[in-house]
Amino acid sequence: MKCYDCGQENLPDAKFCSKCGNAFYQQTPASQDRKQQVVNSGMQAKGLNGSLLLFQDSVRIERKGIRAFMLMGAKGDKDIQISSISAIQFKKAGSFLNGYIQFSFFGGAETKAGIMDATRDENTVMFTSNQQPEFEAIKFEIERRKNAPSHRTSSGVDDLEKLAGLRDKGIITQAEFEAKKKQILGL
Repeated sequence: MKCYDCGQENLPDAKFCSKCGNAFYQQTPASQDRKQQVVNSGMQAKGLNGSLLLFQDSVRIERKGIRAFMLMGAKGDKDIQISSISAIQFKKAGSFLNGYIQFSFFGGAETKAGIMDATRDENTVMFTSNQQPEFEAIKFEIERRKNAPSHRTSSGVDDLEKLAGLRDKGIITQAEFEAKKKQILGL
């Protein structure tokens, strides 16, 4: 089995990479299809505390390997729908500090205190100056997709305002409003 992170060849039944300690997981047909989307798009970037994988409709923050565990703990992978991203904060890597990309989205609780808090934020991936070009490419592609006509037709805020109006008129109940709100916000 070949390690996804470092490329090390391991025994077929290995649970962890012998070089980087990355845990292997059972590939299902659905996860293989998602990985194939990344291979087809060529949009992935490996950072210090995780990796970004860009799919057609979402971006995944993957936390694998010893370094990611040391920096982020036992946080798992996180998929964020491109349509729900409200902002992308991008800090370029400098001579002395690493850079980072941080995603904000409706209902998210990202940190807002700069690089020191960003190191612990689950919506952030840190990178070095050598890794920066791949992260810039993903940021550019996400922004391009968000500005495409299919993503501009309706925002979550517009949908929530319409739902609130229906709730206020008594057409839907508070429980129905809350359920739909969670669906729109991806919670």
